This record gives sequence, C-alpha cells and structure tokens, in this order.
Amino acid sequence: MLFRSGFAVPLARWVRGDFGRYAEELWRDSGADGAGALRPEAVSALFAEHRSGTADRSQMLFALAMFALWWADRPRAR
Repeated sequence: MLFRSGFAVPLARWVRGDFGRYAEELWRDSGADGAGALRPEAVSALFAEHRSGTADRSQMLFALAMFALWWADRPRAR
C-alpha cells in the first residue's frame, strides 16, 4: 500500500509577513473588530505576540482572518 504524506504550510512565517499585515488590516477594515464577538484589544495583543515571536498565534490569526472575510461579505439584515 502506498501512503502519501502532505506538506507543512509555513503559516507562522506567513502570518509574520505579508499575510499577517493583510489579516490585521482586514480585521480592522471589515468592521469585525466592532462586532462584539471578540475584544479588539485582545486581538491586537495576539497580533503583537505573534509578530514579536513571543508566541505562535498563526492558527488563531488565520481563523480570525477567515472570520473577518466572512464578516465583510455576510448578508446583512435590511
């Protein structure tokens, strides 16, 4: 039987670079920061921790970026 293995995605590095800047901008510009689901100061702390290398928050920040994309494109009640 042949087993195939996947590959590691360098998410931590991406989030420290261009994708992280995009995700943080997306968080602010989408309006998700004012949705009340998450405390904006806590999210800012996650970005800062990841950028500084204090902690790897890449998976959480990736999920946050996906939430912000959804938030920006969600159907709005009229």
